[in-house]
Amino acid sequence: MKGVFVLMACLLAVFLPQQDCDAACIGDGGGKKVLVAYFSVSGNTRAAAEHIASVTDGDVWSIEPVLPCSRSVARGGG
Repeated sequence: MKGVFVLMACLLAVFLPQQDCDAACIGDGGGKKVLVAYFSVSGNTRAAAEHIASVTDGDVWSIEPVLPCSRSVARGGG
């Protein structure tokens, strides 16, 4: 889960404008489309992804496993 937040932070750092800007400017995205893709076991990552999408005026995409997995497997617990 920690890795997902790091990944989202890195993606935001790469795709957001590199200037001082308020939420309205970020929402514009410079004419670019924003997609926030996430995988969530407990729902915490979903909430964060939805918040990021609302701030960036982006679309949200949930990544679903092909085969169901238990929470311990999804968290890397084997």
